[in-house]
Amino acid sequence: MPQMERNLDLENVDSDTLFGLEALKYQSIGQKILFYGSLILGILANTVMPRFFHTPGIVNVLTFTVLLAVGIAGGCNYTQDMSYGKYVICMLFEKKKTLVFDPTEDVDRPRKMDAKEAETAEKADPKQQKKMVAKAVLLILALITMLTGIYLYQGKKEADSIHHETSQEGGTNE
Repeated sequence: MPQMERNLDLENVDSDTLFGLEALKYQSIGQKILFYGSLILGILANTVMPRFFHTPGIVNVLTFTVLLAVGIAGGCNYTQDMSYGKYVICMLFEKKKTLVFDPTEDVDRPRKMDAKEAETAEKADPKQQKKMVAKAVLLILALITMLTGIYLYQGKKEADSIHHETSQEGGTNE
């Protein structure tokens, strides 16, 4: 059986080839340690805490979610130079400069456009993007708060319910 020649560049073998995830490309060693360490710690916390410390399920879920969020924010990349956490910080808090220029190919056309067409032209509004990111973060926090409330209400409801116990005191069942 003939052997196939394979050229393999070990420098390009990365964790992204294992998972096929774009967010795991261009990771530094620190980012890999942060991402995989947070993932492993989250899984360990989710399995060890209820067994040995008897923590409620919502605490386990929240612990895992927080550790996973930290791992994704710091360990996954949005672009080659920016992690997801840095991207969110830039979207929410960095001041943007708007670059306005006239195209050199067709200078007369933008001048001929009337004001109504200029208003209806699609533009990427940075304020709108910030609002969308803020809404997504608030939605996630509201969902976590709602699930925590439901869990606490369920625990209170179980504590207030009547539990029946039977006992036999010196008699026989006849």
